[in-house]
Amino acid sequence: MARTEIDAQILLSDLESILQYRLKRRDKERIFDAYEFARFHHQEQMRDSGEPFISHPVEVAKILAQFSADNDTIVAGILHDIVEDCDVPLSEIAEKYGDTVALIVDGVTKISNLKLNEKLESKIVKSRMKVETLRKMLLALSEDPRIIIVKLADRLHNMRTLDFLKDPEKKRDKAKETIQIYAPIAHRIGMHRIQAELEDLAFKFEYPEEFKELKFKVNKKLKERQDIMDEYKEIVLRELRKNRIPALIEGRVKHLYSIWQKMIKKNRSFDEVFDLIALRIITGDEVNCYKILGAAHSLWPPMPGRFKDYIAAPKSNGYKSLHTTLITHRGEPLEIQIRSERMHKEAEYGVASHWVYKEGIDVRDRTWFTQLVDWQKDFIESFKDMESISRELEVEEVFVFTPKGEVVHLPKGATPIDFAYAIHTEVGHHYAGAKVNDRLVPVNYELKLGDRVEVVVNKASEGPSLDWLKYVRANSTKAKIKRYFKNEYSAKLVERGKEIFRKISRRLSVSMDDLIEGEQIKSLMSRLGAHNENDLFSKLGDGSITMGEVLSLLAPKEEEIDVLPEETELIKQKQAKGN
Repeated sequence: MARTEIDAQILLSDLESILQYRLKRRDKERIFDAYEFARFHHQEQMRDSGEPFISHPVEVAKILAQFSADNDTIVAGILHDIVEDCDVPLSEIAEKYGDTVALIVDGVTKISNLKLNEKLESKIVKSRMKVETLRKMLLALSEDPRIIIVKLADRLHNMRTLDFLKDPEKKRDKAKETIQIYAPIAHRIGMHRIQAELEDLAFKFEYPEEFKELKFKVNKKLKERQDIMDEYKEIVLRELRKNRIPALIEGRVKHLYSIWQKMIKKNRSFDEVFDLIALRIITGDEVNCYKILGAAHSLWPPMPGRFKDYIAAPKSNGYKSLHTTLITHRGEPLEIQIRSERMHKEAEYGVASHWVYKEGIDVRDRTWFTQLVDWQKDFIESFKDMESISRELEVEEVFVFTPKGEVVHLPKGATPIDFAYAIHTEVGHHYAGAKVNDRLVPVNYELKLGDRVEVVVNKASEGPSLDWLKYVRANSTKAKIKRYFKNEYSAKLVERGKEIFRKISRRLSVSMDDLIEGEQIKSLMSRLGAHNENDLFSKLGDGSITMGEVLSLLAPKEEEIDVLPEETELIKQKQAKGN
C-alpha cells in the first residue's frame, strides 16, 4: 500500500473516531478522493513548521469533524486552499465534488483573497482591508454558514501553529486580526468553544507577558479553590438527588482572554474577579432547568440583580441558559449556569450544533439567524475602523419587549429610537415618541433589561432628525438615519442637476429627451467620469461638473456657445490642473 494511501486511511480513521460513527462507503470515497486530489496539488508546498502543506487541510477537516460537520463541509475543508494556492479551477471542483463543495470553497477563497504587504501598507489601508474581510465574511454568512465555519476552522489551526512563524510583527498582526475579526464572528454565530480558543491564542501572541502572568495566577487559583468547588458541587448534587432531578455538574473556568478583558474594562485586579470559576449544571430538558434553579435557590440566597433567564429570552446569537449568582455559606458569590443538553451543544457550537442533531446546517428559518442576516446588511457602512467594528460585534446587550411580548435585542445604552428602527426602518423614520412600561419617556431614555416599549408613530412626519444621531447607540440605527439623509440629499441634487441640464439643452436648441437619448451623452458621461445619467445629474447638482464644461464638450467646435464668464474661468482652471 502506497504511503499516500496509508495517510488517507489514517485520516478516515481519525475522522470516524472524532465523529463517533462509521462513515458511509460513499462518504469515505469522497473524502479519500479529496485527500488524494489536495495532496497532489499541494505536493510542492511546505508549512512554516517544515511539514508538508497537506497537513493543514487535514487538521482543518479534523476540527470540522469535532463539530460533527457534514460530508460536504469536511470535503470542502480538505480542498479549501486549492483554488487560491494551486490555481485549480472552481469548475473542476464543482464537477468532481458537486456545487455545494464548490460554493463553500469559493466563499472561503473570496475571504482569503484579500492580501496586503504587511510592511508597506499603512495602518489605514490595513484597517480598510480588515473591514473588507469582515464584510465578505458577513456576506458569506448569509449565503451559506458553512463557509464561515470552514474559515474559522482554517484560522484556528493557523493560530495553533503560529509559533512556527518567525516574524514577531506578523505574529502580532495575525493575533490582532483574530481578535478583531474571527473571534467576534464566532461569538456572533454562537460558536463559543472556537471563540474562546481563538481569543486565548491571540492573547498569547499579542500580549505574551500578560498572558504568561495571568495563566500562572489562574492555575494557582484553581489549585487553591479545587477543594471548595468540589464541596459546592457535592452540596448541589445532593440536593438534586433528593429532588430526583437528573443532572451533570461540572466546573467552568473563564478563559484567560475574557478574564483579562474584564480586568481592563472594569478596572479590577485579578483577585477582584469573583466569577473566575462557576458551576455549570446540564440536564435533560427545559423543565428540569427551572426545577434545578428552584433547588439551587433553596440552598443559598440569590444575589439581587444577578439572575438572567436566557431560556425565555435567548441572546441574539441563539444562546440559552439560566444564570444565577448565589451567596454561599462561606459568604462568597458562586455563579451557576443551568442548561439542557441541547442548549449546551448550541452554546458550545452555535450554528454548527445543528449537525449534531442531524438537522442539517440550513438555519435560515430560525429567528436569530434571520435577525443576524438583517443586522449585517446595515452593519459595515456604520464604521470607519476595525476597533469600532470589534466593539459592536461583542457589545453587551439588553433585551426589551414589544407590547405583544416579542423580544427585541439591543446594545446596552440603546434608546427608544434604536428600538423603533429595530422594529422596522419606516417605524424609525416616523418616530414621534415612546412609552416605556406605560410611561412617556424622553428621546434620550436608556432602555433597561425587560422594559416594555411602545413606539408612537406619526406617518405625516417629514422623517428623522439629524439630532437623533446624538441619542442613538446602535450603529445599525445610525446607518439607517444617515442613509435616509444621503438618499434625500441625493434626490435633491439629481433634481437640481436635471434643471441645469434642461438649461443646457435649451442653449443647444435641442430637447432634453433628444439630448439624453443621443449618442453624445455616452461619450459625455465617460469623459466626465459619470457612471450613469443620475450620476451626471448629481455631479451637476453639487457643482463638481459645471454647466460650462458640459457645453464645451457637447457643442461642435465651429459653433460659438455663449458660456458664462465664471464657467469659462473654471474650465481654464481645471484644464491647467490637468496639464
